[in-house]
Amino acid sequence: MAATADVSGEPAPGDPRLAGVIGLRMSSAARTVSAGECGILTSLTWTRGPIHTDVTAAERSPFGAVSLPGPVSVAIAAGLLATSGLMGVLTRAHGVRVTALLGSEVRYLRPVLVGDTVRLDITVAGARASRSRPGHAVLRISERLVNERGQCAVEIETHQLAELLPR
Repeated sequence: MAATADVSGEPAPGDPRLAGVIGLRMSSAARTVSAGECGILTSLTWTRGPIHTDVTAAERSPFGAVSLPGPVSVAIAAGLLATSGLMGVLTRAHGVRVTALLGSEVRYLRPVLVGDTVRLDITVAGARASRSRPGHAVLRISERLVNERGQCAVEIETHQLAELLPR
């Protein structure tokens, strides 16, 4: 589902906290996706196509190996974002506490294969004051799920509601 929030990257007039978060970048720790995880997650999400569950079929596919279903790759990215430290930096250093996901847009560029080691590269690409919630902002966060070969597998752009904490 594409987010409909308009986040131009321009900070809210008079609020330096939002100007300070635009351009903030970090990378998560890397993690390797195991065959066991792929099996469990495909079963839990009912995304059980042969390229995700059958080694022989997957080896004959254009990918040449078992691949994670797209939504599972996005879930791994969400976990990497949550453990990246970004939310703590936004809160402690900038007085901006993320409270809710408003929407996202996802582009699948290449498969995440069993055995891949992935990290999430994160950029706060925009921020603006919320038009409907005083004391809140909408952040546009760009995420790239990158494998150990430096190839981007998934691009995600989220819009997050954030509370502007009293200073």
